[in-house]
Amino acid sequence: MKILSTIGQLFRIDTSQSRVYGLDIIRAVALMFVLISHGQLLLPESFKPYTRIFILDGVTMFFVLSGFLIGGILIKEVENNEVSKKLLIGFWIRRWFRTLPNYFLVLTILGLISNSFLDDFPLKMLAQYYVFVQNLFYPHPTFFTEAWSLSVEEWFYLFTPVLLFACIKYFKIKPKYSLLIVAFAFIAFGTAVRWIRFENLAEISIHNWDLYFRKQVISRIDSIMYGIVVAWLYYYYRAYCMKYKKHFMILGLTILIVSKALSMLGVTGIGRYFHVFWFIETSVATGMVLPFLANLKQGSGMVYKGLTISSLTSYSIYLLHHSLVIQWIVKPLPLASWLGNELLASLIGYALYWFITIGLATLQYKYFEIPMTKLRDHPKVLALYTKKAP
Repeated sequence: MKILSTIGQLFRIDTSQSRVYGLDIIRAVALMFVLISHGQLLLPESFKPYTRIFILDGVTMFFVLSGFLIGGILIKEVENNEVSKKLLIGFWIRRWFRTLPNYFLVLTILGLISNSFLDDFPLKMLAQYYVFVQNLFYPHPTFFTEAWSLSVEEWFYLFTPVLLFACIKYFKIKPKYSLLIVAFAFIAFGTAVRWIRFENLAEISIHNWDLYFRKQVISRIDSIMYGIVVAWLYYYYRAYCMKYKKHFMILGLTILIVSKALSMLGVTGIGRYFHVFWFIETSVATGMVLPFLANLKQGSGMVYKGLTISSLTSYSIYLLHHSLVIQWIVKPLPLASWLGNELLASLIGYALYWFITIGLATLQYKYFEIPMTKLRDHPKVLALYTKKAP
């Protein structure tokens, strides 16, 4: 019993009552879609038609949620403070202490493992990943495939506040309209990139869609901007959002369900709609459910606890689940040889995938991600962008 208690303490994560439960729900659900999608690699082909029923575009949901949260932060910053270099630096420091240490840790581990066990691993390629240019304009490499979405996020963190501050400080546009201008500029840009690429696409295929449309920064950064637009509406027109929050949620969920059904039936195909507009549809539908979920403040019971912990550890889970856990831990295990049964081996491998991912992510979150994030409040770090002395 003492051993179990020690293990329990090792993995225990404390939750805060100040968290917004509704946003934890959508983060946990989006993560589940990603895990189910990538976990299919471990299942027999006969299972995939059934697992696909339960998969929506979790990454796009993450993008929209990120835009909503960061948009809210930026609006409050520019509405309540004078736009300055220190304000900009402060925003970056706080975001980068939250995202970069975890990412660099997993990237470095994967680089060391790959360089040690793969004869032809291009070690120089890692430099692109450390500065997030591996998929800026071109297809993402096969190494650390999850990193494509993190690159989109980091370029969003870099460009959006710069353009927002430029609109306010140099073009003298009111903060209320500056963020909206930036958001729609990116939406127009991303949509135009996909339209032009589709017009010039040599071969229409799921593979090319994935490489040239889904996983590049310039073709996907607009997805985050739909969250920005919702944050803008939620801040400046809160009463309107609250009045119709249930209606928006129902409409958003209906769009997601109908879109999934049409896709499963093959109605939408992989033509212009799928390459250009499908991302918009998913982004808008996700944005519609956010006002309702943002006002779902508290929960209780085991379900609440599970969803909140899943949300807290979601970043670590996302970083670890595919390239490390699936490719380097579960797949290499000779389970079929040990068990003498392919189906049983697949099911055990799939269970191990979830168990190991959640376990490792919990440890990484508790003993690395939290301490690294807390460093942004260290006096010496605060002194870089505030008047507080170290």
